This record gives sequence, structure tokens and C-alpha cells, in this order.
Amino acid sequence: MRGVDPWTTPDPLGEALHALRMAGTFYCRSELTAPWGLDLPPEPESM
Repeated sequence: MRGVDPWTTPDPLGEALHALRMAGTFYCRSELTAPWGLDLPPEPESM
């Protein structure tokens, strides 16, 4: 990528992530085996 300045090149993914406001954390420890899945209860105002 010679000649491309990563600091001035538009980054659509970076711009979209910059617009998101994230708060809070969720930690868990899981030991999963095949077939595996994870089901979490819904949280208000969460994705």
C-alpha cells in the first residue's frame, strides 16, 4: 500500500464504530463443547 496514508484514508468501519457509544461490561467464563451455543437473557437498551 505504498503512497496510502492510513491516517487520512476514509475508514467506513472505523467511522461506524466511532459513532457507537458503549458502556458497561459483561464477563463470563464458559467451558463449551461441540455442539455449543450461548443464550443470554435480554438486557434493556442493549444490543
